[in-house]
Formats: sequence, C-alpha cells, structure tokens
Amino acid sequence: MAYQSQIASAVRAALDPASPAQQQEAYAFLEQVKSAPAQTWESCFALFSATSQDGRSYAYESQARMFGLQVLDEALLNHDSAFTHENVQSIREIMLDYVHREHLRGQGEPGAPYLRNKSIQTLFVLFYTLYPTVWPNFFDEFLSFMRLPREQEGAPVASTSANAGAQLNYQGTEYVLRLLKEISSDLSDAHLRLNKPQSRLARDAQLREAVRAQDAPSILSALFTLLEELITLSSANQANGYTNGHHHIDSDKADHLLRLCLAVIAEYVTWVDINLVIRPETTPLLYRCLESDRTLTRIQAVDCLVETVSKGMPASDKLKLLQVLQLGDLLIKLHSDLQQKRDASSGQLDEDDEALLERLAKLLNCVGAELCKVLEDNTAELSEKSAAYALASQLLPLVLLFLDNPSDPVGIHLLPFTTSMLSAYKREKKQQNSMTETKAGFLSTLATIAIKKIMYPDDIEWQVIQETLDSDEDDDFIAFSEKRKGYKLILEAIGAIDMDIYNSVARSAIDTTLDALDSKPDQISWQQLELALHLIWIHGEGTKAPVGGPAAYVQMPPIPKAKLKAEVDKMNLSELPLSTLGEMLTRLLRSNVTAFPHESAPLTVFEIVTRYHAYFAVNPGAMSNILSAFLGPRGVFQVQQKHKARAQYLLKSFIHSMRTILPRCATADDIQRMLEALRPLLRIDASVETSTSGTTDVLLQAAQVKGPFDAQREVFETAGILLTIIPDQPGDLLGGVLGDLVQTMKQNVPRTVAGVEDLNKILRIHHALLAVGHVVKPFPQLATPKTKPLPNTIPAFVSTSAEILELLKTTSGIAVIRAAAISTFKNLVAAAGQATMPQVSTFTTRVIEQISYAEMTEFMGFISQLSHQFKDSFVEELDKLCPIIFARTYGFLEQPVLGTDDEVAHSELLRAYFNLIVSILNAGFAYILLSESNQPHLQTMFNAIMHYTSTSTNVTDQKASLTLLCKFIAVWVEPQTPAVPINGNKDGSADATKLSPIPPGFSQFVYERVVPLCFELPRRSTLDFGDAMSYQLIGETAGILKTLQQKRGAEFETFLRDSLLPSAGIAKEASTKLVQSLVSAADGKGFKKEFVEFLRTLRSPA
Repeated sequence: MAYQSQIASAVRAALDPASPAQQQEAYAFLEQVKSAPAQTWESCFALFSATSQDGRSYAYESQARMFGLQVLDEALLNHDSAFTHENVQSIREIMLDYVHREHLRGQGEPGAPYLRNKSIQTLFVLFYTLYPTVWPNFFDEFLSFMRLPREQEGAPVASTSANAGAQLNYQGTEYVLRLLKEISSDLSDAHLRLNKPQSRLARDAQLREAVRAQDAPSILSALFTLLEELITLSSANQANGYTNGHHHIDSDKADHLLRLCLAVIAEYVTWVDINLVIRPETTPLLYRCLESDRTLTRIQAVDCLVETVSKGMPASDKLKLLQVLQLGDLLIKLHSDLQQKRDASSGQLDEDDEALLERLAKLLNCVGAELCKVLEDNTAELSEKSAAYALASQLLPLVLLFLDNPSDPVGIHLLPFTTSMLSAYKREKKQQNSMTETKAGFLSTLATIAIKKIMYPDDIEWQVIQETLDSDEDDDFIAFSEKRKGYKLILEAIGAIDMDIYNSVARSAIDTTLDALDSKPDQISWQQLELALHLIWIHGEGTKAPVGGPAAYVQMPPIPKAKLKAEVDKMNLSELPLSTLGEMLTRLLRSNVTAFPHESAPLTVFEIVTRYHAYFAVNPGAMSNILSAFLGPRGVFQVQQKHKARAQYLLKSFIHSMRTILPRCATADDIQRMLEALRPLLRIDASVETSTSGTTDVLLQAAQVKGPFDAQREVFETAGILLTIIPDQPGDLLGGVLGDLVQTMKQNVPRTVAGVEDLNKILRIHHALLAVGHVVKPFPQLATPKTKPLPNTIPAFVSTSAEILELLKTTSGIAVIRAAAISTFKNLVAAAGQATMPQVSTFTTRVIEQISYAEMTEFMGFISQLSHQFKDSFVEELDKLCPIIFARTYGFLEQPVLGTDDEVAHSELLRAYFNLIVSILNAGFAYILLSESNQPHLQTMFNAIMHYTSTSTNVTDQKASLTLLCKFIAVWVEPQTPAVPINGNKDGSADATKLSPIPPGFSQFVYERVVPLCFELPRRSTLDFGDAMSYQLIGETAGILKTLQQKRGAEFETFLRDSLLPSAGIAKEASTKLVQSLVSAADGKGFKKEFVEFLRTLRSPA
C-alpha cells in the first residue's frame, strides 16, 4: 500500500512544475518503476483499480491510474513469465468489473476520456495475450455489454419495435464499439505494421485467423443488428428516444453511435469475409445511411463503402462485388443532391457538404480504379474484362461532372482513375487505330476541363517557374503546383491517344486569348494570358515532340530516322509549312505579350523561347524582337529583384542554347551592341551587412549569402558566351570586359581593413574576381593540343592572370579573395593553357602560404587540373607543392569533427586528397612521390589511406581510398612475368611503372595490410549488400584482388588459397572455389558477383 502511495505521489510531483528538483526526482523514480514491470505491475494495477473505503470513488487520481495501466500493459506484452494463471484471471475479472461499473452503470470516466481510451488499450493487450485459448468468449462477453436485459433496466420502454427484448446501453455500446475498433486497427493497420517486429506480425496474423474462424460472423451480425436499430433511432426526434437506466438515448446520441458503428464495420471489412458485410439484408442498411439527413453520417457511410470496394480480392470476385453494389446510379443521385444544394445557395456548399463531395469523389475513383485493375489483370477472363470496361465506361460522364467541380480536392481525387482509363484508351487505340465519337467527345471535354483547372485562381499570386519549389513558398501555391502537374499528365495522356484532339483544344484556348490580347488587351486577366502561355510552354511535353531540334517546328517530309539529321542540315527549313508547335510560337511572337502589364507575361515568354530555342533556326527573323525584350525594362533590367534574377538566368540559358544559331543571323556589330546593352549590368557594386560582428565573419557571410550578385554572375557568363560566338576577332572586346573588372579590383585594394568601407572594397574585389571566372568559363578549354583558342584571346587571359597575381601580393591573406582567386585562376588556366604556365608557380606559392581548410579542397582540384593539363611541364612545380599540400592536408584532417558541417567538409577534403594522388598517378608522375622531398611523406600517406579505409563510416570515402589503393597496385606492383598491360594502358599505369621506381616494401604492405582489408571490410555488419554505394565498395575490393591476380599470378593465388583464407577460418573448398572464380573472371567487375556471394556466406560482425 505504501509503495502504491509512493508511486501516486511521484506522478503528482512529476506533473507539478512548481518544484523542478522534485519533478526531476519524480521522473527518475517513475522511470525505475517502468523499467521493472515484472516486479511493479501489481502495485501499479492496484493504482488503477483501488477504490475508496465506501466504494463510490477511486482511491487515486486519474493520472496515477493511467500510469498504472501503462506499466501493466508493458508487463503483459513483454514479461508474461511474471504472471501466473491466477494473476491473469484476477486481472481479467477486475477489468470486467471496471467496465460494468464504470461504462455500463457509471458515467464513463467523466473528465478523463484518456483513461477510458487507455483502459480499452489494456483490454486489447489482454485480448492479444489470452485470446482464443484462455479467453475464448471474449467477443461474446463484450458484445453482451451493449445491451441490458429488460428486467435489469428499471425504466419505461418506448414503444419502438427495435426495442423489443434487450435495450441498448449508450455507455456500454460506445465503449464496446471503441474496443472493437481498437482490436481491428491494431491487428490490421498497414501503418502500424511497418514498425512491428516479425514476432508481433506473426501473432497478429494468428489472431486475425482466429477471429475469422470463430467470432467474425457474430461480430458482424451484432454490428448490423445495431446499425439497423440506430438508423431508426437516429432518424427519430428526441422525444422518441428511450431512457435506459439514466442513459437517455436521443437521436443525436444514436447518430453518434451510428457513425461509430459504420467506422467499425469499415475496419473489419478489410480483413474478414466480404460475405459477412455485403449480403441482401445488410447492403440496404448501408444505402439507408447514405440517405440520412445528417451529412456526417453520410460521410461515414461513404468511407465504409470505400473500404469495402478497395478490399483486396481476386479480380473476378471484385467484379462481382461491384456488379452487386451498382454504385454508379447511387453516386449520380448523391452528386445531383449536392449540386441542387449548391444551386440553391448561390454556388456554395457548407464545409460538411464539401467534405461529403470529396468522399464521393474518392469512392468514384476507388470503384473506377478497381475496375481498371480488372482490365490490367492477366488472370482475368476476357468476358470479365469486357464487363469491367463497360462498367468503367458508364462512370466516365460522372467523372467529368466531378472533375469540373469548382472544388479542387474533388477533382484531384479522380485523377488516378482518369489516368488509368486513358491508359486503357491508349492500349485500345494501338490495337484498333480508331476512335469512336463517344470517346473522342469524352477526351475533348476532359482536355477542356484539364486546361481550365490549370489556370491560376484569383487568390494565388504568380510564382516564377522553377524546377523545384522553394521551402518558403506558401502551402496554397504548392498545392496548386501539384494540381497543375496532375492535370498536365492528363493532357499528355490525351495527346498520346489522339494528337489532333489535344492540339485542337489547346490551340483554341491559346488563340482565343492571344486574339483578345491583340484586340482588347485591357479585357483579359493576367491569369488568362498566363494560362495560354503555360499551354505553349508545356506543349512539347504534351505532344512528346523532339523540341531540341528545328525539325520539331515544321512539317517534315517522310525521311528515315537514321538519315533525318543529315537531311535537316541540307534543308531550308523556313520554306516548309510550320508544325502546330511552330504555329503556336509564330502566333505568340507576333503578339506584344512582353508588354502586358503583369510580371508573368514577359518571364513566361522568356521561359518559352529558352525551351524552344531551336525554333529560331526556322524563323531567325523573330530573334531581334525577343532579344530586345530580354534586354529591355521588362527583362534583365526590371526592378523586382527575384524576377530580374530569373530573366538574367534565362538570357544566359537562351544565348548558350543559341550559340550555334546566332552566328548565322547576327554580325559582330550585333553582338557588340548586345554587349553594350549589358554593360550597365557588368558593373560591380557590393556592400556588407554591418550587423555581424567580426571582420572575417562579415566577409564570409557576405560572400556566401545568396543575393543580386548570384544573378549578376549569369550576366557575366552571358557576356562570355557572346564573346565566343563573334564571327571575327573577339580579343578586343574580351580585353575591354576583363579590363573593366581588373580596374575594379585595382580601385578597391584597401590599405588597411579597419572599417565598413574597407570591407566593401574587399567584397567588390571578391565579386570582380569571380566575375572574371564567369566571363572566361564559356571559352574553349585547352586541355589537349587539338583544342585551339579563339583568335587573339590568349593575351587578354594572360594579362588578367598577371593582374590577379599582382593583386595577391597585398591581399592573399584575405580568405574570401584567396578563395575567389583559386576559382577564377582555374578557369583562366583552362582557357589559356601553356601561356599561363609561368604564372602558375607564382600563383600557387602565394595561395598555399595562407590557405585555409575551406579552400584546400578546391585548391587540390586545381592542382589535379594542372597535372592533367600541363603534364611534364608541371612536374617540377608539382614536386615542390606536394610536400606542402600533404602536410597541410594532414593537419586539416586531424582537426576535430564537431558536427554535420564538419563531417561534410572533412569528407570532401579527404576525397580531394585521394583524387589528387590518383591524378598524379594517371598523369604518369608516380615517381614524384618517391622524390627526395616527397619520400618522407610516403609512409604517412599509406597510413592515412589505410586508416580512413578501415575506420571511416562513410562508404563514399572508403570507396575513394580503395580506388587509390588499386591505382597504386597497378603502378607499383611488378608483374610476376612480362604481361599485356592491364586495361590496355588506358589509365597510363603501365607507362607510370616504367618511369617510376618501386618503393621498398610495397608488395609486403599490400599482402599484409591491403589484401586482408579487402575481406574484412565487406564482412562488417554496417555494410549493406543491398545499398548501391556499398555494392560499389565491394566492387573496388574485387578490383584490387583481380589486379593483384593479373599482376602476380600463381604467387597471389597461392597466398590466398593456402595462407590468408585458411588463417581466417575459411574452409579449403571455399577458398579453392573463390580463387578459381578470381582466375576465370575477365576483370574485377566480372569477379564482383562471385565475390559477393562468397561474402554472404561468411559475413559476420567485425
């Protein structure tokens, strides 16, 4: 008794925030109680059931009683050995007495519904534990609690035929219905199933089977008897209810129980015999619920039918079910009733009626989708498919009514069925190559509705077209975007069935709007115009037209596909008649859409011409106007920054896509005029936010935050693209653009870093440096001797590089400038090639002296690029840089990893380090690693590689390190006998072997450390064979083993078979089989499959 009181006191203290110390102490005590349920359940259960001395109230508060049941449940579920048979029977009797006292005769835990719900969960646990062996009459016992015999009622009985015999007990009926719902939900809910262990799933299956075999008929019979009685009571007025004891059941209470009863039937229908639910005497009861004058009851009845229709069963049985239910006529009537309500209330429905309409749409979709499943079921008979098709076709007029409903959720519910039916139409069209008038009419109406549905509603603001939605966009816009995607799929499906229907409906909508724009522009809304433009924008997707080439915009003569490209190049496409898409674009560009006074108009036009840029090869004369719009106040010069940024991005994309077309329709003067028009946007202006404390923090934040300069970079890249397509000499213009940026850098070099203006100057230099990189980026990269630079461009690149070096004399200690310089110098070196080689040494020296962790990754990428691009001419410089790079990298990698950002940075740096070494080996520079300056770092390098390979939890990092080890083996492991070079010298490894001495002890290192690791790593429990990255890692280990076998032959095979594998406890037969697989495999990829199967049989936690 004292322990019970102690627990109750602890519960009170845990809920009282007045004394935090006592509250924490109470939490700790209660956790101890919960952690030992096998020892504490009796005291805890007594908390729940104990009563006062007079027996009229409970001894403890509701919260303490709730805690007691929680501990009891845990003990029953997971500590059953703590209970004797007598214990269990006692708990059962006490719980039954509680239900009878509290929920049949009492008030049903007034003020504590959570305790009622918890007691139901405890009864489920008892059911789960004791049914059907110890408590076989569980359902009979509880079903009897819904009614009390007449002689026990002591109250007059209303003269209602349904009340003959035993009357309903309101409290008891509600409690039992909730208990039945809890049992079904816990045994069958798919979402709950996801988190249950296999043992629990098996027990659930046993219980469902037991219920089906023993009690399902009586449960469903009782439920439908109850349903019939409640329908009568619910429709009666309050005076015609009846009093049972002190529980008066009026029509409102009856309706509440009615809805609960329907919910329970909906639960059980999903897993019991369908014939217990759909019978001649029960189906009319469900339909009577649909005729109720209470909307919530109708909603629950529809939900019950949805569960019934979607129940899993063979196709033939499902078809019979749907034929019996004949829900089409019922849905038509219910939709008509709601439409009359809408018409009578000025086009509005109340919230409940809208919810009912949604449920009806869901039911219609469910019926249609199930019929379509019959069509797609290969086991269904042809006659069954024909019957299903006929039933589904009868629903299509109703589908159009629901889709055309002004409520968006109503139509969206019908999209799956509509899509499935269109797929059936598509299959039928392929087989018959014809279209009936009825089907064509349906498709035309459907297309019209779909187009209407994708128009912006009045209450949603227009948003810029983006590939992904921003996280800060409002929920209404996101919902609208998803709706657009759904109806776009409908339009695409219609186009796939009948292109003429799709084109006709879309063209009509587009032409009507553009005609109105030309004649009465002030009479159309921006939503109407945006819809027309959107239809043009998605037209290529709807028709699956190959919009990337000019042939999509004209009606091509019949040409074999293999010869199409060659023939198109010879044709004068402007002489051919336009295709539908070509006509749409011509019509669009004739209208002055970009002048329409809403931001959606010009930007959507820019989206369209960027997507369909190849059209201008057919109609080059239209380019002048669109470029003028791009470069005007509605384009890259508009005021609203978000729209301005999008226009600048689109201009860059448009010019980039047009780089092969522009030279045919623009002169150097034309391009120079375009550059001149862009010049105001090529000025660098930047300022820092002064709210952040600390010079470094302010600059880093200003350099990293997204803002106007991100869009301005697109303009600089646009300028670079334009310079690359000038027909004659781009050098002078290039020098002018880069010279302006260099001048900006010179003008902003601060003498000190003391104030805000000094920070502004640094930020301008940072921006100017990056701008140089974006101007240079589009120029040809001189990675091979075959690539030639554009005329007279190299001097401008070299001059700019020299200016950057001069700048770094005084600014290399500023992190943001150093980072920008690395990024830009990479582009300059790529574009200028050998001409910048004398400057590279100076640049790397100035940068490496003060390089930071954050910059090291990109710097090593730059060095890898130089190794690949300059080959032998970079060897001397690389030899000097490697010791510094390696030392700095080890220092950075040894820094503590304190969070997710640190983990990402560490991983990126590690992979950059590995990739640098791989690039050195690929370039044939392995001997550099053995030079006088680098040899001392070699052991550290191998230790680091092995450390991160064996200890990293990042599979990507491990794969990168294994790739490097395999590369070392290819270079530094000598063949046992002269052999054909591996991979035909594709990776340069064989050449590297000739040039590079072999470090002493390398073979021993490989045999003693690398090869054992190839077997240890894949056997770890953390590696998932089903994961793609893990599978690739295993492929790398297989590649190492195959490379060694190809290099060392019999020596390595003997080592595996007779030494390594036996020492790991692997049987001789398995070892021999694995080695045979290794020898017979053509390469590492071929060996991987056998290696994985071998590992599966051996895997154990490392």
